Amino acid sequence: MGDPPLSPLRPQIGTWAAVALLALRVGVGWHFFTQGVEKVHDPNFSSAGFLSAAKGPFARFYHNMAGDIDGLKRLDRDATLDRWAVYREQVKLHYGFDDDQRAAAEAISDRYTGYLNDHFDSSADKIDQYRKGVERLRTAQAEATMRNSKTLPGVPSLRGQVATIESELRSKGAPLLGPIDQMWADYQRELNALATEEQREQGSLVLELPDGTGPVSHRSVDKILPWFDIAIGGLLILGLFTRLASGAGALFLCAVMSTQWPWAPGAVPIDYQFIETLALFALMATGAGRFGGLDFFGASLCSWCCPRKQERQS
Repeated sequence: MGDPPLSPLRPQIGTWAAVALLALRVGVGWHFFTQGVEKVHDPNFSSAGFLSAAKGPFARFYHNMAGDIDGLKRLDRDATLDRWAVYREQVKLHYGFDDDQRAAAEAISDRYTGYLNDHFDSSADKIDQYRKGVERLRTAQAEATMRNSKTLPGVPSLRGQVATIESELRSKGAPLLGPIDQMWADYQRELNALATEEQREQGSLVLELPDGTGPVSHRSVDKILPWFDIAIGGLLILGLFTRLASGAGALFLCAVMSTQWPWAPGAVPIDYQFIETLALFALMATGAGRFGGLDFFGASLCSWCCPRKQERQS
């Protein structure tokens, strides 16, 4: 007589192994869940910094999602003035400004146009040098990635070169981008301040900095990611749709790890993400929701509705 078929209600696994899977599932789920809750309650949460720190062959893809991390868009005078002009008109419509408020908005716009022109005119040479420095950094990063950061005979470490260029670029960019960022913030504040108390009930209008050029911006990621973490964590804790949740979580962590490509210059260790990814794949492969989870009842229902054919007696 052949062995009886395996039943989802009586998985062939030892008690202690089942307890270990239960603990692993709840532990990983709790980590995802708490990370999501923290992001939801953090008013300053943004994935832009994380995306802008991406290293390796996929770095440019993530950088484009992060936005204007190198500041070149803010250092485009015409593009900045065009964005400010559009924002000024949006503020007028948003609050329903009267003629006096519209005139005041135009005066503010003219004043900040003058501030920006003065800054660009006085820093023209430094801005040109900074743009060349950004191109130099991109070239060095690409070369370091292709050569796997190995030291060539008679040439300093490419990793060290990239780190040096990045440090120099930050010191050069701060005095150029800092005043521009302040102008963006002050321009928004002064235009919104023209609204009366009644008009402010509409809520203030945000002047967003230049966005990325990728298919998905960091702002979209910021809206989705906290609830994704909470959903994956909740499903794992409950043991519901465990295979699906584990697979989705593992793929997400694979995307996270791809932002810090091993051996890329400046990449940070991804050890704990790698270990948690392996744990998620283990949970997915074993269907760990059947052990102390709601998937047990789903398996019971499937077993009752679709009983397996008994093997023929030998």
